[in-house]
Amino acid sequence: MSPRAFTVGRYTVHAPIASGGMATVHVGRLAGPVGFARTVAVKRLHAELAHDPEFVAMLLDEARLCARVRHPNVVGVLDVLQDEGELFLVLEYVDGLSLAALAKLGPSPPVPVAVRLAIDVLEGLHAAHEATHECGDPLRIVHRDVSPHNVLVGAEGVARVIDFGVAKAEWRAQGTRSGQLKGKIAYMAPEQLRGEAVDRRVDVYGAAVVLWELLAGRRMVVASEPGAALRDVLEGPVPSPRVVRPEVPEELASAVLRGLARDRDERFSTARAMAVALEAACAPATPREVGAWVAGLAASELAERAALVASIERGASVGVDRDAQTGPTASLEASSQRSLAAIAAAKEPPPRASRRSLVFGAAVLALAIAAGFGAGRARDRDPSVLAPAGRPSPPTFIASATWTAPPAEPVAIATSASAVAPSASARGNSDAPTSRVAAPRASSSAARRAPPAASARPPACDPPYTVDPEGVRVYKRECL
Repeated sequence: MSPRAFTVGRYTVHAPIASGGMATVHVGRLAGPVGFARTVAVKRLHAELAHDPEFVAMLLDEARLCARVRHPNVVGVLDVLQDEGELFLVLEYVDGLSLAALAKLGPSPPVPVAVRLAIDVLEGLHAAHEATHECGDPLRIVHRDVSPHNVLVGAEGVARVIDFGVAKAEWRAQGTRSGQLKGKIAYMAPEQLRGEAVDRRVDVYGAAVVLWELLAGRRMVVASEPGAALRDVLEGPVPSPRVVRPEVPEELASAVLRGLARDRDERFSTARAMAVALEAACAPATPREVGAWVAGLAASELAERAALVASIERGASVGVDRDAQTGPTASLEASSQRSLAAIAAAKEPPPRASRRSLVFGAAVLALAIAAGFGAGRARDRDPSVLAPAGRPSPPTFIASATWTAPPAEPVAIATSASAVAPSASARGNSDAPTSRVAAPRASSSAARRAPPAASARPPACDPPYTVDPEGVRVYKRECL
């Protein structure tokens, strides 16, 4: 955390990256539970304005308006913070520069790039113009301050409208005082300068001025004194951008001049209509081409900004002393850690003592079953003793830590000579007790039938089975 950083709620506010007449924009970092984090932009009123009710109302109105405008060409508001009476706006962080800053770094962009930037601005303005209240009523938002300073171009090649601080809407809390102008004179429509009622066509005019300057590579209103600038907008001639830049297509120049008409009824009725006309007049560049233009102009500035953000993110990844955290964030963090610990505990295997208990219980059960069949085994040794008809012999189970399901066929059949003839030691110990209980034997009455008479069966079928080293009878195939 840098020495200038401070914390407001869940956000840490770091170094400033831009400043205007009303506020400064800082890089911010959202720190959430279980390691979630996000880089944001935090807008903070200048110290001399932080406690001015009018500017505070403007900031709150901007937050309310932007919350209702959801469009990729408008920088969205994520949160509003209050700390010791001071308000902060949390915005989406865009890795890029304003059109005003880019204009200072190099020449005007190629014509297709300028058209793409203007279309992005017009689409964002159209989304604001069409925004509605929660109940569905139109808000009738008018930005009133469309200028290169309020167009942010990202490194990915997308232009976004920012700063609705002086926007007009049906319900905004802060109104314009009589005789007071909101915006920059060089980009204001004539009716706005005359103090007349304004609508969305004011923003169409501002966007047309921005496009004219992108194509011409210079300011349209060059007067520095406010009175002279006012006269130029109201009465001065507006040259075609082809006069300054002949390669501009005629149809494109006509669309720009229509957007600059002093009579609002002669302009495009909506920002979307002007965007469609521009697209028809000249094929716009792709976002990739716009991004390449931005990178070519501002490579060092973007690298410096990226290094700043990376250092902030690395510092945040080191972590904060969690023992010192208090408040809702600390409670949420602790709750999340407890939940993760519970999940991890649920996945742990049972203790060794529990497994030993299961094995011991299985062994006792198997030995009890084996003891119950002791008499049956003695009877099985005498071929003359037959099992009662219709009563299958009870199944037996292997006493092992892991239970193995009995085979589908309960009678074991020898398939080779080695399986039929067990070793001598195995035959000699077939009646001795073993530590393992025999696997399941024949469970059907057919498998327990008496062997055929000596005269009718081969000599090898007396007895008709062998006993393997585990004490399990293996019946001979030819004797079945």
